[in-house]
Amino acid sequence: SIEEIMAERKTIQREKILNLKLSYFLSSKIIALSLFTLLQVLLYYLVSIFILQLPSLMFINIVYFFLAGLIGYSLGLLISSFLNNRRAIINILPLILIPQIIFGGAIILYEHMNPHITIRKSSSIPEVVQIIPSRWLFEGLFTAQARLNSYEQRMRRLDDKLSRLRTDYREGRIDDREYDRVLREVYQKRGETARQYPRERYTNYDIAVAADLMDGKFLNSERNVFLASHKMIGGKVFRTYNINLIILFFYAFVLNFITLLKLKFFFRD
Repeated sequence: SIEEIMAERKTIQREKILNLKLSYFLSSKIIALSLFTLLQVLLYYLVSIFILQLPSLMFINIVYFFLAGLIGYSLGLLISSFLNNRRAIINILPLILIPQIIFGGAIILYEHMNPHITIRKSSSIPEVVQIIPSRWLFEGLFTAQARLNSYEQRMRRLDDKLSRLRTDYREGRIDDREYDRVLREVYQKRGETARQYPRERYTNYDIAVAADLMDGKFLNSERNVFLASHKMIGGKVFRTYNINLIILFFYAFVLNFITLLKLKFFFRD
Protein backbone atom coordinates (compact mmCIF):
# COMPACT_ATOMS: atom_id res chain seq x y z
CA SER A 1 0.00 0.00 0.00
CA ILE A 2 2.95 2.34 0.47
CA GLU A 3 3.32 2.45 -3.32
CA GLU A 4 -0.38 2.67 -4.26
CA ILE A 5 -0.86 6.45 -4.28
CA MET A 6 2.69 7.29 -5.30
CA ALA A 7 2.35 5.10 -8.41
CA GLU A 8 -0.88 6.82 -9.51
CA ARG A 9 -0.03 10.48 -9.02
CA LYS A 10 -0.96 11.35 -12.61
CA THR A 11 -4.31 9.59 -12.28
CA ILE A 12 -5.07 11.54 -9.11
CA GLN A 13 -4.15 14.84 -10.77
CA ARG A 14 -6.38 14.02 -13.74
CA GLU A 15 -9.32 13.19 -11.47
CA LYS A 16 -8.81 16.44 -9.56
CA ILE A 17 -8.90 18.41 -12.81
CA LEU A 18 -12.12 16.61 -13.82
CA ASN A 19 -13.61 17.39 -10.37
CA LEU A 20 -14.05 13.69 -9.59
CA LYS A 21 -14.37 12.85 -5.92
CA LEU A 22 -11.06 11.62 -4.55
CA SER A 23 -12.98 9.75 -1.87
CA TYR A 24 -13.97 7.30 -4.63
CA PHE A 25 -10.33 6.77 -5.54
CA LEU A 26 -9.34 6.19 -1.90
CA SER A 27 -12.35 3.96 -1.25
CA SER A 28 -11.45 1.74 -4.20
CA LYS A 29 -7.96 1.30 -2.77
CA ILE A 30 -9.31 0.49 0.69
CA ILE A 31 -11.84 -2.04 -0.62
CA ALA A 32 -9.30 -3.83 -2.81
CA LEU A 33 -6.71 -3.96 -0.04
CA SER A 34 -9.36 -5.10 2.46
CA LEU A 35 -10.30 -8.07 0.28
CA PHE A 36 -6.69 -9.17 -0.08
CA THR A 37 -6.12 -8.61 3.65
CA LEU A 38 -9.13 -10.73 4.58
CA LEU A 39 -7.89 -13.52 2.33
CA GLN A 40 -4.44 -13.36 3.93
CA VAL A 41 -5.98 -13.37 7.41
CA LEU A 42 -8.10 -16.43 6.69
CA LEU A 43 -5.12 -18.33 5.26
CA TYR A 44 -2.94 -17.29 8.18
CA TYR A 45 -5.54 -18.33 10.73
CA LEU A 46 -6.27 -21.68 9.08
CA VAL A 47 -2.56 -22.54 9.09
CA SER A 48 -2.26 -21.33 12.71
CA ILE A 49 -5.04 -23.69 13.80
CA PHE A 50 -2.85 -26.66 12.90
CA ILE A 51 0.55 -25.25 13.88
CA LEU A 52 -0.41 -23.41 17.09
CA GLN A 53 -3.42 -25.66 17.83
CA LEU A 54 -5.82 -22.78 18.43
CA PRO A 55 -9.04 -24.59 19.40
CA SER A 56 -11.32 -21.55 19.66
CA LEU A 57 -11.53 -17.75 19.38
CA MET A 58 -11.83 -17.88 15.61
CA PHE A 59 -13.96 -14.73 15.31
CA ILE A 60 -11.96 -12.49 17.63
CA ASN A 61 -8.65 -13.61 16.12
CA ILE A 62 -9.81 -12.94 12.57
CA VAL A 63 -11.18 -9.52 13.57
CA TYR A 64 -7.94 -8.48 15.26
CA PHE A 65 -5.76 -9.86 12.47
CA PHE A 66 -7.87 -7.98 9.94
CA LEU A 67 -7.57 -4.77 11.97
CA ALA A 68 -3.80 -5.20 12.00
CA GLY A 69 -3.87 -5.35 8.20
CA LEU A 70 -6.36 -2.47 7.95
CA ILE A 71 -4.20 -0.16 10.04
CA GLY A 72 -1.08 -1.34 8.25
CA TYR A 73 -2.27 -0.52 4.76
CA SER A 74 -4.03 2.66 5.95
CA LEU A 75 -0.70 3.85 7.31
CA GLY A 76 0.93 2.82 4.04
CA LEU A 77 -1.60 4.83 2.00
CA LEU A 78 -1.04 7.88 4.17
CA ILE A 79 2.73 7.72 3.76
CA SER A 80 2.37 7.02 0.04
CA SER A 81 0.51 10.32 -0.35
CA PHE A 82 3.66 12.13 0.84
CA LEU A 83 6.20 10.23 -1.27
CA ASN A 84 7.23 10.88 -4.85
CA ASN A 85 10.25 8.57 -5.03
CA ARG A 86 10.28 4.79 -4.61
CA ARG A 87 13.78 4.90 -3.13
CA ALA A 88 12.37 6.75 -0.12
CA ILE A 89 10.38 3.63 0.83
CA ILE A 90 13.58 1.84 1.90
CA ASN A 91 14.28 4.61 4.42
CA ILE A 92 10.69 5.05 5.59
CA LEU A 93 9.69 1.43 6.28
CA PRO A 94 12.09 0.81 9.21
CA LEU A 95 10.92 4.05 10.83
CA ILE A 96 7.36 2.71 10.72
CA LEU A 97 7.88 -0.95 11.59
CA ILE A 98 10.52 -0.78 14.35
CA PRO A 99 8.39 1.35 16.76
CA GLN A 100 5.51 -1.10 16.25
CA ILE A 101 7.79 -3.91 17.44
CA ILE A 102 9.51 -2.05 20.28
CA PHE A 103 6.41 -0.36 21.75
CA GLY A 104 3.87 -3.12 21.09
CA GLY A 105 4.26 -4.62 24.55
CA ALA A 106 4.96 -8.19 23.41
CA ILE A 107 8.77 -8.01 23.04
CA ILE A 108 9.93 -5.47 25.62
CA LEU A 109 8.19 -4.88 28.95
CA TYR A 110 7.19 -1.26 29.44
CA GLU A 111 8.55 -1.37 33.01
CA HIS A 112 12.03 -2.12 31.59
CA MET A 113 12.07 0.90 29.27
CA ASN A 114 13.98 4.08 30.00
CA PRO A 115 11.94 5.93 32.69
CA HIS A 116 13.01 9.27 31.23
CA ILE A 117 10.68 8.82 28.24
CA THR A 118 7.71 8.71 30.64
CA ILE A 119 6.11 12.10 31.34
CA ARG A 120 4.08 11.07 34.40
CA LYS A 121 6.41 9.25 36.76
CA SER A 122 3.46 7.52 38.45
CA SER A 123 2.71 5.74 35.17
CA SER A 124 4.57 2.54 34.27
CA ILE A 125 3.71 2.95 30.58
CA PRO A 126 5.45 5.66 28.49
CA GLU A 127 2.90 8.03 26.97
CA VAL A 128 4.33 7.56 23.47
CA VAL A 129 3.14 3.95 23.60
CA GLN A 130 -0.50 5.05 23.56
CA ILE A 131 -0.28 6.23 19.94
CA ILE A 132 1.24 2.95 18.71
CA PRO A 133 -1.47 0.70 17.19
CA SER A 134 0.42 -2.54 17.94
CA ARG A 135 0.02 -1.76 21.66
CA TRP A 136 -3.78 -1.88 21.34
CA LEU A 137 -3.68 -4.90 19.03
CA PHE A 138 -1.50 -6.92 21.38
CA GLU A 139 -3.45 -6.04 24.53
CA GLY A 140 -6.77 -6.78 22.85
CA LEU A 141 -5.66 -10.19 21.58
CA PHE A 142 -3.98 -11.00 24.90
CA THR A 143 -7.04 -10.29 27.04
CA ALA A 144 -9.36 -11.99 24.56
CA GLN A 145 -7.24 -15.15 24.71
CA ALA A 146 -7.27 -15.01 28.51
CA ARG A 147 -11.01 -14.44 28.96
CA LEU A 148 -12.88 -15.62 25.85
CA ASN A 149 -11.57 -19.16 25.51
CA SER A 150 -14.13 -21.93 25.97
CA TYR A 151 -12.79 -23.09 29.35
CA GLU A 152 -12.67 -19.64 30.98
CA GLN A 153 -16.07 -18.57 29.67
CA ARG A 154 -17.86 -21.63 31.02
CA MET A 155 -16.04 -21.59 34.34
CA ARG A 156 -16.74 -17.89 34.76
CA ARG A 157 -20.47 -18.42 34.22
CA LEU A 158 -20.45 -21.17 36.87
CA ASP A 159 -18.47 -18.97 39.27
CA ASP A 160 -21.01 -16.17 38.78
CA LYS A 161 -23.83 -18.63 39.49
CA LEU A 162 -22.01 -19.80 42.63
CA SER A 163 -21.54 -16.20 43.79
CA ARG A 164 -25.24 -15.43 43.31
CA LEU A 165 -26.15 -18.62 45.14
CA ARG A 166 -24.09 -17.65 48.19
CA THR A 167 -25.56 -14.16 48.16
CA ASP A 168 -29.11 -15.54 48.05
CA TYR A 169 -28.30 -17.93 50.90
CA ARG A 170 -26.80 -15.20 53.10
CA GLU A 171 -29.80 -12.94 52.52
CA GLY A 172 -32.25 -15.74 53.29
CA ARG A 173 -33.85 -16.02 49.87
CA ILE A 174 -33.20 -19.80 49.72
CA ASP A 175 -33.12 -22.48 52.42
CA ASP A 176 -30.39 -25.00 53.28
CA ARG A 177 -31.87 -27.74 51.12
CA GLU A 178 -32.04 -25.58 48.00
CA TYR A 179 -28.56 -24.22 48.66
CA ASP A 180 -27.05 -27.73 48.92
CA ARG A 181 -28.86 -28.90 45.79
CA VAL A 182 -27.69 -26.01 43.61
CA LEU A 183 -24.19 -26.16 45.09
CA ARG A 184 -23.81 -29.84 44.14
CA GLU A 185 -25.18 -29.04 40.68
CA VAL A 186 -22.64 -26.25 40.13
CA TYR A 187 -19.67 -28.35 41.22
CA GLN A 188 -20.87 -31.22 39.06
CA LYS A 189 -20.98 -28.92 36.04
CA ARG A 190 -17.51 -27.60 36.86
CA GLY A 191 -16.18 -31.14 36.74
CA GLU A 192 -17.94 -31.82 33.45
CA THR A 193 -16.53 -28.60 31.98
CA ALA A 194 -13.00 -29.49 33.08
CA ARG A 195 -13.29 -32.88 31.37
CA GLN A 196 -14.96 -31.57 28.21
CA TYR A 197 -12.70 -28.50 27.85
CA PRO A 198 -9.27 -29.39 29.31
CA ARG A 199 -7.63 -26.24 30.64
CA GLU A 200 -4.22 -27.11 29.20
CA ARG A 201 -5.76 -27.28 25.71
CA TYR A 202 -8.00 -24.22 25.77
CA THR A 203 -5.90 -21.82 27.83
CA ASN A 204 -2.31 -20.61 27.95
CA TYR A 205 -0.99 -20.78 31.51
CA ASP A 206 1.31 -17.76 31.25
CA ILE A 207 -1.40 -15.60 29.68
CA ALA A 208 -3.98 -16.66 32.27
CA VAL A 209 -1.64 -15.92 35.20
CA ALA A 210 -0.60 -12.53 33.76
CA ALA A 211 -4.23 -11.54 33.13
CA ASP A 212 -5.20 -12.52 36.68
CA LEU A 213 -2.30 -10.49 38.07
CA MET A 214 -3.20 -7.40 36.02
CA ASP A 215 -6.87 -7.74 36.95
CA GLY A 216 -5.83 -7.76 40.60
CA LYS A 217 -3.84 -4.54 40.09
CA PHE A 218 -6.82 -2.99 38.29
CA LEU A 219 -9.20 -3.83 41.16
CA ASN A 220 -6.79 -2.66 43.85
CA SER A 221 -5.71 0.58 42.20
CA GLU A 222 -9.00 1.44 40.42
CA ARG A 223 -7.04 2.70 37.42
CA ASN A 224 -6.43 1.25 33.98
CA VAL A 225 -3.61 -1.30 33.86
CA PHE A 226 -1.94 -2.68 30.74
CA LEU A 227 -3.10 -6.26 29.99
CA ALA A 228 -5.96 -6.12 32.51
CA SER A 229 -9.14 -7.59 31.06
CA HIS A 230 -11.19 -4.53 32.08
CA LYS A 231 -10.84 -0.79 31.52
CA MET A 232 -12.53 2.05 33.38
CA ILE A 233 -13.86 4.90 31.24
CA GLY A 234 -16.04 7.63 32.67
CA GLY A 235 -16.55 5.68 35.88
CA LYS A 236 -17.85 2.61 34.02
CA VAL A 237 -16.04 -0.68 33.50
CA PHE A 238 -15.73 -2.22 30.03
CA ARG A 239 -14.04 -5.29 28.55
CA THR A 240 -10.56 -4.43 27.27
CA TYR A 241 -10.87 -6.34 24.00
CA ASN A 242 -14.08 -4.43 23.15
CA ILE A 243 -12.62 -1.01 23.98
CA ASN A 244 -9.47 -1.77 22.00
CA LEU A 245 -11.55 -2.73 18.96
CA ILE A 246 -13.22 0.69 19.04
CA ILE A 247 -9.85 2.43 19.43
CA LEU A 248 -8.37 0.50 16.50
CA PHE A 249 -11.32 1.25 14.19
CA PHE A 250 -11.02 4.92 15.17
CA TYR A 251 -7.28 4.77 14.47
CA ALA A 252 -7.92 3.40 10.96
CA PHE A 253 -10.62 6.04 10.33
CA VAL A 254 -8.28 8.88 11.35
CA LEU A 255 -5.46 7.60 9.13
CA ASN A 256 -7.72 7.37 6.07
CA PHE A 257 -9.36 10.72 6.83
CA ILE A 258 -5.95 12.43 6.95
CA THR A 259 -5.02 10.69 3.69
CA LEU A 260 -8.20 12.00 2.06
CA LEU A 261 -7.47 15.54 3.26
CA LYS A 262 -3.94 15.27 1.90
CA LEU A 263 -5.19 14.13 -1.51
CA LYS A 264 -7.93 16.73 -1.67
CA PHE A 265 -6.15 19.86 -0.47
CA PHE A 266 -2.39 19.33 -0.24
CA PHE A 267 -1.51 16.90 -3.02
CA ARG A 268 0.99 18.17 -5.59
CA ASP A 269 2.40 16.49 -8.70
